[in-house]
Amino acid sequence: MTGKVASARGRRPVPKQQRWNGSIPGHDEQRNLKRLAILRAAAKMFVENGYHETSLADIAAALHVTKPTLYYYVSSKEEMLAQIASAALAESETLFRAALEEGSDALDALRLFMRSYVRAMNDDFGRCLLAARHLRLAPETRSRLLAGFRRIDTFARELLERGVRDGSMLENDVRMATFVLYGAVNWIPHWYREGGDLTPEEAGDAMFEVLATGLAKRVPARVPA
Repeated sequence: MTGKVASARGRRPVPKQQRWNGSIPGHDEQRNLKRLAILRAAAKMFVENGYHETSLADIAAALHVTKPTLYYYVSSKEEMLAQIASAALAESETLFRAALEEGSDALDALRLFMRSYVRAMNDDFGRCLLAARHLRLAPETRSRLLAGFRRIDTFARELLERGVRDGSMLENDVRMATFVLYGAVNWIPHWYREGGDLTPEEAGDAMFEVLATGLAKRVPARVPA
């Protein structure tokens, strides 16, 4: 008896095998994939047709599913918009962190952040995020969005403050500089068209050059006699 117990104790635990050898997504992963498919379809339609002009029935038809099916994954059209906006905000933070790590200094990090942020704000999720700011939404949804926008606002402020500290930027009014920066880049979806002369990254680079160098002509300093 003792030998059997010792033998059992010495056995290695048999690893739990995944059904279909893990080649088929599990229930949770399938559910998330379907939720993302709904959000992508909704974002595309919100951008092309307008948020208020798009109905749940329109989104269901685009996905070839029934309207009740959507309620398994989202509670309402406004919740779709909120999830789309949250995803865009999360990507913005990821881009900011990446720019901080890759930039040689704060000014270079700002350049990297601007070019990637412009690209992100020109896809369907980004355009929905920017448009959501001007929509009539429930107080709770609006509060969530405004908190997200304030978070994005801190990204530029942090870079501008770092730039002054590391010497890569001139002393500046950080609050006003942040307004100018986001006022410029958040307006790009209104005039930028895919397939034009510039890629989103090139548009971001061009805008960065204008902001970084300014518009005033530099006059060489006079050498004292």
